[in-house]
Amino acid sequence: MVSLFGHSVYHLGVLTVWFCLLAVSQAAYVNVALNKPAYLQYPWYSYSDTYDASNAVDGRKSNLSWYGGQCAVSGSGQTATWWVDLTSIHSIHNITIYFLTGNNLQFFYRGISNYFLGFSVYVSNTTDRLQGTLCYKDDNFTALTIPSVFTTTCPVHGQFVIYYNERLPGVTYPDYYSDTVASYLCEVEVYGCPGGFYGANCSNACPDTNCYCHLETGTCQGCKPGFQGFLCKSACSRGYYGAECQQECGHCRDVTQCVHTNGSCLTGCEVGYDGETCKAPCLYGFFGPDCADRCNDTCDGCNRFNGSCDTGCNPGWQGYECQDVNVALNKPAYQQNSVPGDTFDASNVVDGRKSDLSGRGGQCAGSYDEQTATWWVNLTTIHSIYNITIYFMTYTNLQDFYLSLSEEFLGFSVYVSNTTDRLQGTLCYKDDNFTRDTIPAVFTTTCPVHGQYVIYYNERLPGVTYPYGYSTYVCIGLCEVEVYGCPGGFYGANCSNACPDTNCYCHLETGTCQGCTPGFQGYLCKSACSRGYYGAECQQECGYCRDLTQCVHTNGSCLTGCEAGYHGVTCKAPCLYGFFGPDCADRCNDTCGGCNRFNGSCDTGCNPGWQGYECQDACDKRSFGDNCSESCGHCLDVDKCSNINGTCLTGCEAGFQGELCKTQCDRGFFGVDCNETCGHCQDVNQCFHTNGTCLTGCIAGFQGDLCKTPCQRGFFGENCNNRCLDNCAGCNDVTGMCEYGCLKGYTGYFCENACPYGLFGHKCTSECNDTCTGCNNVNGVCDRGCHPGWRGDYCDIACDKGLYGVDCNETCGRCRNESHCVHTNGSCLTGCDAGYEGDLCKTPCPYGLFGQDCTGECNENCTGCNNVNGVCDRGCHPGWMGDYCDIGRLDCMESVYVVDMIQPYSYYISIVPFSVISDFKSLMQDRSPTDLLILATGLINFMFLTCLMHY
Repeated sequence: MVSLFGHSVYHLGVLTVWFCLLAVSQAAYVNVALNKPAYLQYPWYSYSDTYDASNAVDGRKSNLSWYGGQCAVSGSGQTATWWVDLTSIHSIHNITIYFLTGNNLQFFYRGISNYFLGFSVYVSNTTDRLQGTLCYKDDNFTALTIPSVFTTTCPVHGQFVIYYNERLPGVTYPDYYSDTVASYLCEVEVYGCPGGFYGANCSNACPDTNCYCHLETGTCQGCKPGFQGFLCKSACSRGYYGAECQQECGHCRDVTQCVHTNGSCLTGCEVGYDGETCKAPCLYGFFGPDCADRCNDTCDGCNRFNGSCDTGCNPGWQGYECQDVNVALNKPAYQQNSVPGDTFDASNVVDGRKSDLSGRGGQCAGSYDEQTATWWVNLTTIHSIYNITIYFMTYTNLQDFYLSLSEEFLGFSVYVSNTTDRLQGTLCYKDDNFTRDTIPAVFTTTCPVHGQYVIYYNERLPGVTYPYGYSTYVCIGLCEVEVYGCPGGFYGANCSNACPDTNCYCHLETGTCQGCTPGFQGYLCKSACSRGYYGAECQQECGYCRDLTQCVHTNGSCLTGCEAGYHGVTCKAPCLYGFFGPDCADRCNDTCGGCNRFNGSCDTGCNPGWQGYECQDACDKRSFGDNCSESCGHCLDVDKCSNINGTCLTGCEAGFQGELCKTQCDRGFFGVDCNETCGHCQDVNQCFHTNGTCLTGCIAGFQGDLCKTPCQRGFFGENCNNRCLDNCAGCNDVTGMCEYGCLKGYTGYFCENACPYGLFGHKCTSECNDTCTGCNNVNGVCDRGCHPGWRGDYCDIACDKGLYGVDCNETCGRCRNESHCVHTNGSCLTGCDAGYEGDLCKTPCPYGLFGQDCTGECNENCTGCNNVNGVCDRGCHPGWMGDYCDIGRLDCMESVYVVDMIQPYSYYISIVPFSVISDFKSLMQDRSPTDLLILATGLINFMFLTCLMHY
């Protein structure tokens, strides 16, 4: 980092000019941080853009709250770091920070300002603040004095502007500082110019190319990386590069080719180093210049300078230079009577692991007990073998090994062969000496032979007597088999010497010829096999090579290809079905049933669906298959019957199914592709498979040709021929039972019963009015009449006043109170009117009686009296007169007189019979005095004559 104050080469005048220029408005500079990459330590909700680091350089600062999406917000912790990458070195003038305020300064100063106290601002060329310049460190602000918008002048050059704060453990901070810190930054503006420019609007290029120049004057203020000296005109000295030429070049192959600006080594690195600056040691497994060489695969890493195996060998190798190779390591393996699962797999014996010999650790092979046990490893090519080591399963406990396991291994053999047949190979070892107590848990035998397969074998054959201590059966219980030797053609230490006789299998230690490699014969194996022969000991005959002289004597390969009818590397394999010609490269006509493998003629017949001499014609319409001998089925479109297999490509006619459309629909199905289900046929076997018609009719409850239509409401039975009873609200379409209930007024399974006497309505649950003599079973109307005293449809209306009895046809008698005539039977509850008796008060008083309850007796002088008031309305016995026949003749005369007139036209009649007086009173009403006098005189005369008549 280059700072104005870090250089002493500038004159006092230059400094004076710079301080004057600080007063110039920042408007001449560019916000070089705008929309540049930014980073935030401990981001708050890293999956949300609302709090992203980039919000602090997006140019937005109208909303300084947490949730406005314009601020970078972190979680709190012991440190808080935010930086912006200006992407290249810039000339910086000043930096402005807008802290988060929640859009409320009161909240800022009372709630969060203490999180910013003690903050620092750095400018650096890397993200490491300590490699840069400290522009500002707060040690004066308090929670109430720190500004919400802070600006600092920092005339330096750099690429990263870094905001940092901390609350480290063990450090004492002022009381008003927060316990933790966070980055709550809403905008950071960095004003300056891109490196290499200065002046108004940063429009002028710096005059000294290799300098960082002053923002306003353009004078050189420091050198760009790789330059030094006056006006930065000199490149770094040999072996140095970078800022102020302080960085030392790495292990360049030619240090003069170390680029002075960035330290790149143009001609590569010395041995043991790589990377652009050649400062990185080689990675594990590599060595040499630029670490371009890979360590020997047998080494466990290697010396990064010379590649020697000084850090040990990989599994399967041993020796100082890892030269002794276990040629069986990770090669294909097989075992007889294998126990299922990876735990006891044959390959466990050649995986290099032998730390757990328990049998349950997944490092051993195991088989079931049988009469024979075979395991082998395929070395994949013929190798020169020296010795073989076997690690038997021990249960990781030698005591257990000798007590229960060792007997399984007694009598074992080890073979080396070029095939999986042990009897075609060499017997390296056959045990006939060990006992169960002497057999070693780790066995090694020397066997200097050549071969591809190493075979372990043991047996307990029936009829053979084995030594005492041998087990009854044998199994595979091997944990590791190591085969040490060299690949064929090599011998000596590290297998590094090629055999002197090229075509020989040579002795592993001396190199002397021990046998010929395939394809050679004779003394020292110098002669190739005779024409037409190849392989081991030249015993194999060449195949059908197109040119027999081109049969390779080592492996029998036919270099110029095969004769017609054969293929394969050795041209011994007849053409596969469908191919013919040289190398079987030609394909038979697709319509042929195979073809002549030599000339391709269709002499073995045609493929199904084809006919003709050359199988050139498809089968005739409606036929298919071998020799077109089969007939197409009921295809929907017979033209779409496959001529090959008879498949109906567009489906079947109605009533048939299957690819060939020859099978009628299954029982219960019909129609196209048999996709429709038969209806409710009386006999489902009689559902016609083409259209679903039920040939023998429908089961009860259904109707129609397909028997899919339920009976209409009101019908039931087979083919819906029966009608439900009229009283049903709907009956079962099968049985006719009224399962939907009865109409009002009926009950029973078939609604055959009318409601019992006294009940009516739905389910006969309503009771008739008890004033009915019986009601309608449907609606409860009293259609059988009402009990006496009631009327109306439901007999719920009592008889009108004065009437009673059946249908209210009876009139009440002479009740004393007409409202007390009982409407049912006419009884007078409070007695009878005068003159009547009986419960109904319809009987006049008997002769001689009258009045209330007929308790009054008529005057004995009457010939019969009025039954109501006792008036002798039938006359008096002789000698008597008056309404009640209670006046004799003399009495009658004496009673007739007129009192003197008291006042003019006023008269008083003192004694006059009651009935006369009553009649007279009515005549006197509204009469004039004269009329009254005349009437009175007439009355007196009438009474006098009456007396004369009676007496």
